[in-house]
Amino acid sequence: MLLLHCAGSVALADGKFMSRLEVADDPSIHAQRAIIAFRDGIETLVVQSDVDGQGAGYGWLLPLPANPVSISACSPNAIRMMMSATSPRVASADRLHPAVCTVLLLLVVLACFDHLRSKGPKTTGVSIVRVLLGVTFVLVMAVMLVSSMGDSSTLTTTGDVEILQRTRAGVYDVAVIKAKSAANVSDWANSNGFRYPQSANDVVGQYIADGWCFLAAKVARESEGPITHHPLKIEFPTKVPVYPMRLTGVGQDHLALDLCVIASKRAEIRSMRTWFCDSYRRDAPSSRFDAFRARTPKIYKSSLVRFVRIGHPDVSPMMWPGCVVTRLHGELGPDEMSEDLLLGWQATKPTRKTVYSYWGAITRSASIAILVLAGLLVGRTFSAARMGWSFSHLMRRSGYLVLAASVLVGGICFAVVEVVPTNESFAGLGARFAGERAHQRILNQLVENPPHTPFPEAYRFRLQAFRSGKFLERIKGTGQSGDYDIERDGEGWRLTVVDAAGVFMTVPISSNGVPVLAADTR
Repeated sequence: MLLLHCAGSVALADGKFMSRLEVADDPSIHAQRAIIAFRDGIETLVVQSDVDGQGAGYGWLLPLPANPVSISACSPNAIRMMMSATSPRVASADRLHPAVCTVLLLLVVLACFDHLRSKGPKTTGVSIVRVLLGVTFVLVMAVMLVSSMGDSSTLTTTGDVEILQRTRAGVYDVAVIKAKSAANVSDWANSNGFRYPQSANDVVGQYIADGWCFLAAKVARESEGPITHHPLKIEFPTKVPVYPMRLTGVGQDHLALDLCVIASKRAEIRSMRTWFCDSYRRDAPSSRFDAFRARTPKIYKSSLVRFVRIGHPDVSPMMWPGCVVTRLHGELGPDEMSEDLLLGWQATKPTRKTVYSYWGAITRSASIAILVLAGLLVGRTFSAARMGWSFSHLMRRSGYLVLAASVLVGGICFAVVEVVPTNESFAGLGARFAGERAHQRILNQLVENPPHTPFPEAYRFRLQAFRSGKFLERIKGTGQSGDYDIERDGEGWRLTVVDAAGVFMTVPISSNGVPVLAADTR
């Protein structure tokens, strides 16, 4: 789910959403993100969608190659942190390059004017302005080249539909069903109050012929307007990891899809591009909390993103030492959605793609356009000198042509670079580490100076003072970096802090409000 947020109405990649019978329009999906983990013949699929629709709820029909071994709710923060950890490098607006290129252009104009200040060819003597121009041009080109790399009622059954299992997973009332025909699935959906799209009969029939079952979920709306429910985590056996797509493709024109794949090799899908890939190793807990008796889940770290670790309790159990994480992104059309997406494998090659924010693409394209303008102007100047033109004559004869050519090149550069919406997945690390540092410093202060008031009040007061009046949020469903929670634990408390990697770190607090140190064996 980007990991990335897409504008407009986009179809869900896994299966089909259905509106209730009293609602004419199907729900729309504004963004969709997923994690796939595959090991020893078991695929784990974690899916989250931003749903916008009407009515009290909606239905979700997801084809699966086998009866799931487990279905559970997943933390809303799990996918967000995974997408953040595997995000591509985002080139934001850079004021330096356009400024340097503009200075270079001014030098070029001065040099050209100097070269043509009188009619006729110039001598071959070395000009200081020309030497400065050449050196500056080479330096700017080198800089540019370096920067470019890189519902809550229960589901019922009918006589022709077999219920393999039923469960409740957060807001999802789930039934895994197996049917003999597409008409059976249609009757089942209608009997449960949902509008089944008859255009899906052929695809549903194909899945039934292949021996697949369907995860059918009824989802209650928690509020009006667009909703982002917590992810659903599904584990099922399969010989080849698959991302069901055929049912999604029915009546859909476009899909923006982001997948994070955890496997033993680098994953690939023909219709998707690789944004990130690296192998992961086990890493030690955060050193900021080493002095305390903190409890943490397993933590994994890559070599490409040195300051971001994967340690969310809903994600790290799906990983193992040496596993490879691949981030795939695709803008899929009808042809790519006509078949399920089968994952292929290739040798692991560490990769982190560079994408551009809107203003990043603008400044880069502008810099290139200025460089092209400078280069063309230099070339035309030497031609003009041979023909005995003055500088003003050169501008009248070639100025518009040179300017138009440079603008065209800049426009082409803007068109070919990959521009993505800048969202929280690509946020800088400074704000994420700031909350972690605040908690660590306050814990150290409390060791030296125990509070005179109950721990929860004292902690909140010190946190407010440290953040200059800005409160960090208590832990909610999303669990942003720096969020925290305090719970009673016997005579003391338990402080849970979300660190910069999204790891929920729990520090025990004694009855007098002092954090328990790692060396304290009592």
